[in-house]
Amino acid sequence: YWSLDSKCILYWSASEKRWKGGRASDLSKIAAGASLGFVGAPIGGQLLSPSLIRGWHEWDGSAWVLRPGAGVSGIGPASAPLRTITLRGFKRPNTTGIYIERRQLDFIVNSRETYWNDESKFFVYWCSKEGRWRGCTTDEFQKIQSGRTASFFGAPRGADLLAPALRKGWHEWQGKEWVFNREAGISIEPHEALPRTVTLVGFKTAAVNARYRESRQKEH
Repeated sequence: YWSLDSKCILYWSASEKRWKGGRASDLSKIAAGASLGFVGAPIGGQLLSPSLIRGWHEWDGSAWVLRPGAGVSGIGPASAPLRTITLRGFKRPNTTGIYIERRQLDFIVNSRETYWNDESKFFVYWCSKEGRWRGCTTDEFQKIQSGRTASFFGAPRGADLLAPALRKGWHEWQGKEWVFNREAGISIEPHEALPRTVTLVGFKTAAVNARYRESRQKEH
């Protein structure tokens, strides 16, 4: 999430298992694995959950200080509902259908949300090693969450799941090889792709108290 003036960012720190905020100029270092920042959310919470509304910490120059009144004051859209995507055109039985976002810590893979079908038999996740979204059976979830890769369908490389580029043209594993399926892909209702926003208040560092807009670009 980027502040509207593009000076500050909010990001998920995988090493600390919490959301942190810092300077946008440090993005390249953060992307390389550094856990930089001057504000931090309670450990283990999801940015859009009520548990992170208040009680964040702030670096005062020498130590992390609890700010009981600092945190999220607003989320947009109003209730930040779970996103849904619909997979279409795949050959594998039962792969197609509606997948619902899971953004709780237990379901995060490579610092991103995952999407699960109604029967919890298949899920879609971000594969950081290949730079694309992939899908697999849920019995592989723990292995994938621990760092392994597995899938039987995959999106074009580099594009975000909610981007128009992923509407069609996915690959699918068929027996012994990956096969390009021109008709396989996802459909999304327009409102599902709207960027989310959060507003932070209560910090001593004035620049942090701002509205932040979700960015799903690859370079972010």
